[in-house]
Amino acid sequence: MFGRWPRVLFLIGTVTTTLAVHAVDASSTTTSTTITMVATIGSTPTSTSSTVATPTAPIKPGALFILGDSLCLGAEIFGKLSTTVKASARWTTVVSDCKMGRRALDGRSILTTTLESRMDFAGIVVALGTNDLLSRREKAYPAWIIEEMMSRAKGKPVLWVEVTYGGVHPDYVGRARRFNTALATAAKRYPNLSIAPWFDAYPSKSRLWERDGIHPTVPGYRMRATFLAKQISQFATFGASFATR
Repeated sequence: MFGRWPRVLFLIGTVTTTLAVHAVDASSTTTSTTITMVATIGSTPTSTSSTVATPTAPIKPGALFILGDSLCLGAEIFGKLSTTVKASARWTTVVSDCKMGRRALDGRSILTTTLESRMDFAGIVVALGTNDLLSRREKAYPAWIIEEMMSRAKGKPVLWVEVTYGGVHPDYVGRARRFNTALATAAKRYPNLSIAPWFDAYPSKSRLWERDGIHPTVPGYRMRATFLAKQISQFATFGASFATR
């Protein structure tokens, strides 16, 4: 990632964590069991029926793969993103791969290799695009790179985090809007694509930005982690709907 970065992160390269989840999912489904009761009134038996909900084993979509850049890394370090996602007990396993300076261009090969090496990933969080837009001004680029990533997702559910910048660079804000519009358009083509609305959740005019207008402050990273944890929890329901098809 270009620009100024909180000093504590200059010493950090790649963070990869794998977290196993064994808790019971609260969003379990139920089946109905019919119980028949027989009563005797005089010599004539009568029967009544009632329905009792019996919980079945909870349905989880499977393992979750988070692929991101330094904004993802900051959410992990300062906001304990993976730990929070694990605590929600919505995924069997959570694997987070975040690296400074990573672009969606770089994410293509990483996503391909990851899905080839592990078959249990049932959901993918893509937190990329910010670095791409710092140098790519072509209007067609957002749609192209989103297409590239979605083609490598192999039809698995994808949660893509919107891009946004601070108000220091008005042109960057415009690029973010174009990227997010391309995401919305892609979601109409790909039923497996869901969008995390980070642009509206973290306004460009905010004191929670570093001076570069690219990186959040430490409190901002904590906000991002809280936001993403909630979005990923909701995404589990989206992912489960694909797992049962």
